[in-house]
Amino acid sequence: LVTSLAVYSYVGSNLIVADKSSYIFDFIFSKVKFASQSIELDTLRVVHFLEKINPEDPNSPSKEFYQFKDFFHINGMEIFTPESKQGLNLFKILGGDLKVSKFPWSVSDFDKRTYRYQVDTTTGTMLIGMKKTQDQFYLTQFKLSSSDMMTGAGIYNLLIMDAADQVEDEKLGSEKDQASKVTQEIRSVVKNSKFASGVREIQVLNKDFLTGYDRVLNGNLIVISMVPKDRAFLAAHDLVIKSIVLGVGIFFLVAGLALLLVRGILIKIKELVAGTIRVSAGDFDTQIKLEGQDELNSLADSFNAMSERIKALIIETADKARMSKELETASLVQTCFIPSVPFVSESIKIYGSSVNASECSGDWWQYAQVQDYVVLVMGDVTGHGVSAALITAIIYSTYYNFIEALKQIRGPLNAEEQILNPLLNLLNQAIASAHNAEAAFPCVAAAFNLKTKQFWSVNAGHITPFIFNRATGQFGLMKDAVDLPLGQYREAHRFGISESRLELDDQLFWYTDGLFDERSSDGVRIKKKSFFRDLAAKLQESEKSKPVILSELAVQEARLFFGSEPKNRPDDITILSIF
Repeated sequence: LVTSLAVYSYVGSNLIVADKSSYIFDFIFSKVKFASQSIELDTLRVVHFLEKINPEDPNSPSKEFYQFKDFFHINGMEIFTPESKQGLNLFKILGGDLKVSKFPWSVSDFDKRTYRYQVDTTTGTMLIGMKKTQDQFYLTQFKLSSSDMMTGAGIYNLLIMDAADQVEDEKLGSEKDQASKVTQEIRSVVKNSKFASGVREIQVLNKDFLTGYDRVLNGNLIVISMVPKDRAFLAAHDLVIKSIVLGVGIFFLVAGLALLLVRGILIKIKELVAGTIRVSAGDFDTQIKLEGQDELNSLADSFNAMSERIKALIIETADKARMSKELETASLVQTCFIPSVPFVSESIKIYGSSVNASECSGDWWQYAQVQDYVVLVMGDVTGHGVSAALITAIIYSTYYNFIEALKQIRGPLNAEEQILNPLLNLLNQAIASAHNAEAAFPCVAAAFNLKTKQFWSVNAGHITPFIFNRATGQFGLMKDAVDLPLGQYREAHRFGISESRLELDDQLFWYTDGLFDERSSDGVRIKKKSFFRDLAAKLQESEKSKPVILSELAVQEARLFFGSEPKNRPDDITILSIF
């Protein structure tokens, strides 16, 4: 604390002085700038008035003078004629307020300059002398707009200096010799300054002065404001002393409070340490009770809450472990919803592969043989996780019951009227009622006649399947009508059914949308065109005498892209091959 207070006193003192310096320098400069701008503006007005006078017209001086006097405060004007090379005689007076007994300059003063200026800061007025012609010299006096600031009381003394070394303000020059010497030295330093305006620190007679200056009227006059540095920083030094006194007072106050409070604080800390030891030993029922309303009591309350939270987390972790086990069981049960072996006959072969993105999947496919037909459905329930898995369970149950009812029919079956349309309407009704019409099941369904080789298919909002021809080595889209996904219809619907006939070299390729989703690790997705091109090339390279399982080869290609770990996939992937 002592070190902190010492650093604070040192740094704070310097900051206070630095801040005060910036303020004083800025104030001095603004004072000088205001005075110089006012002097220059007022002077230029009067100069403009004098230049308008026509010396050849006897009435021009009076006319111009009284017109100008109506809008600007000018005391008067006198016209002089040369008496000799040095002296001037008064020729004419306009206005009666000119408080000047004689022309303050000689004729030789105007050899190189048309105008001469003289400022009296005690009255806030300026004299302007002008050589109009060789035989006429004008003298006028007016009150400056900044006269209130110039004649006001304060430590910021204002000095007007002629750039040709003549002091125009005798306020300081008429005082003691020391003051005159200070003025003379400051004048000399400012006159030799290479900058037109500014603020600087000047030392005279071992005393520092803060001096601001500004050149006006094309450098003919220099406005100077100066203040002794010790007087300017008197308030800052008082503030530094008060800050040091305050810091010492704070030190003694804190030391006294520490002596009063340390005993109670140490007792509370011992209680907290004992409580943490009990919790670390596994006693999560530990509660710390402290008296008072300070931060240690808040810490004790937080400790008690933490202990309760740890206890709850242990219970929650056990529950999560149980739920994870149950989820694994549900995932194992869900594997029973999809076929475990392919369908193989002389007419058609059906292979399928599924890769889940999580424990429970929304992808589902199933086939069943009824009389001479193979009934096949594949789709993807919208959403993920447990909710999607529950919908797939409902779909499987509905499909299974429908197939069992279909097997009871003894007569020949109609693929459109007795298989596909009734099945899809039944699935639509089950999905809509099970999830308040919020879930959807995009799917493709088909019925294949094993004898006639005819193939009926329905696309209910699913991705259009591809067909691969072994002879040409090309993939093409199956052309069929597309209906809405199941679960979207409120009434019985007649689905658009496409009928075709599979040739010997045809292979159908059904897949869910997870195959072309973005990869979770870097956001890159499989390009569909290049995927099918590479897949077709590998199918063509295989032995034609050996059956090629299109779905397994496609899953291998997908694994190379997504990675072997199913959790790295953004969505479930299901692929079927029918050939």
